[in-house]
Amino acid sequence: LRVHKNSQFHYLQTVERGYYKKNSAEEAALKVMKEYNFIGVVERFDESLVLLRLLLGLDAKDILYVSSKISGGYVSKNHDDDKCHYMFPKFTTPAVDRYLESDEFYQGNDKDYALYLAVNRSMDATIEMIGKERFVEALKEHKKLMQLVNDKCAPITRFPCSEEGIRQDHNCYWNDIGCGYDCIDSLI
Repeated sequence: LRVHKNSQFHYLQTVERGYYKKNSAEEAALKVMKEYNFIGVVERFDESLVLLRLLLGLDAKDILYVSSKISGGYVSKNHDDDKCHYMFPKFTTPAVDRYLESDEFYQGNDKDYALYLAVNRSMDATIEMIGKERFVEALKEHKKLMQLVNDKCAPITRFPCSEEGIRQDHNCYWNDIGCGYDCIDSLI
């Protein structure tokens, strides 16, 4: 954690790294924001999907999914790998928790924090621009459809790795992406 600083920011930046060293975290985050038409936030995953759907004029069914990253299950790291790897449930030690809450961590990741704040503000402003009522209705519809997907499709979706960690035939577009698409397509 001490080695990797501002990892999300560096992943998204398109300009040479030196450019950002001479600017504040807020200026750097705004520069990254201008380089993309849309950035979502994992903590607001479904909101991000619904917002993108409304911006692109997609149908509600176009953003439905079956979650394939379930902590405590097995995943394959790539399609060429015949092995399944256990995904350990989230766990941090008290020492790691203290470090993640420290000024040292915050200062070392100031651009990530500024980018996270800028993306959240941008999402909120875009929701206002689209119309909060329209967005809330679309989010309700999405949650209702996702409940249907979770009830009907998730139990019968075949992932690349079984619950026992054995590689198996699956109904995913690629590796563990787009799993359960056949069920979702037949539902809606």
